[in-house]
Formats: sequence, C-alpha cells, structure tokens
Amino acid sequence: MRIKRKTIIIMTTFALALTGTSVYAGSTFGNLFPDVDPQYQKEVGAVQNKLEKSWLAGKEKLTKSVSTQSIASREVNQSVENWRFVDTENLKETLLSNFVEEEKSSFMDAFYSDERKKNLEVGDLMSVLLINPENTEAKQLWEKKDGSYIVINLKTRHHENGYNEWYVDGKAVKIH
Repeated sequence: MRIKRKTIIIMTTFALALTGTSVYAGSTFGNLFPDVDPQYQKEVGAVQNKLEKSWLAGKEKLTKSVSTQSIASREVNQSVENWRFVDTENLKETLLSNFVEEEKSSFMDAFYSDERKKNLEVGDLMSVLLINPENTEAKQLWEKKDGSYIVINLKTRHHENGYNEWYVDGKAVKIH
C-alpha cells in the first residue's frame, strides 16, 4: 500500500500538534519553567518596600510643604491626604481602564511630558501618582537620588468633544 506524500505531511503535522499540546497540558510544562528563585522574590519584596516607603514619605513632605501649596492644590485648603496612590506599573488596570481613548491619550502625553524628562536622572526612584477622588487631578511624584522629591501637577480640562483632557499644570517643583 502506497501512502501519498500529502497524507504523510498531514499525519506528521497532526502528530506534532498533538505532542506539543500534551507538553503544555502535562507536567512537563512546569518543569520547563521552575518556580522563581526565593532570593529573587526577597529582592523584589525589598524593592517594593523601598518604593512604598519613599512614596509615603514623599506624600507626607508634599502635604507639609508650604512651598508646594500651589502644587498641592490650586484651591484653598484642599490637601492631598485623601488622594489615592496609583502605582505607575499598574496604571492601565487601576486608572486608564476608566478613561475613553482620547482621555487615555492625553493622560499619557501629560504623564510622559517634557517636564518629566527634564527632571528624571539616573538613580531616581520609580514614580507614583497621587490621584484625587474625582480623577481630575494627579500629582506625579518621585524621589531623587539626593533624597529630595519632584512633583509634577497634572490636571484636566473639559474638551469640546466631551472628554477630560489631561495637561501638565506649571513647572515641576522640587521638595526638600
């Protein structure tokens, strides 16, 4: 019995697909990607703790700083104490998912502004956002390598097409 070349190719392809699928479904897949090294997990935890301490200290300095009263809020007596932290690593899930496409775009433009680029240096820690309860104003905050903090105020204005447009409000302020 003679098997045609086309049949052999189809059978071989099927066998390979079946074998590949069984690797993912079976225990072999777990062996290909062993658990993350516990030392690595400790290091990640230490970095996360360092960032969270830095962000809390920055928020406290922002709240207490008289020189940043204009950056903390343009409205009299409003503080950032009731604003929430948004880790920039989870920005998409925690904030941007609530925005329409145009607002997402304007937010990203404001977030990655020239003002930010001018103030970032090697050795600075990762930034965090403080967002007001209405999601209409944010403070981009990070610790510099010298222990000071940079604050950039992001605000919204109502766009004629019905969405909030984000922009950088003023210059970055350095808090000591």
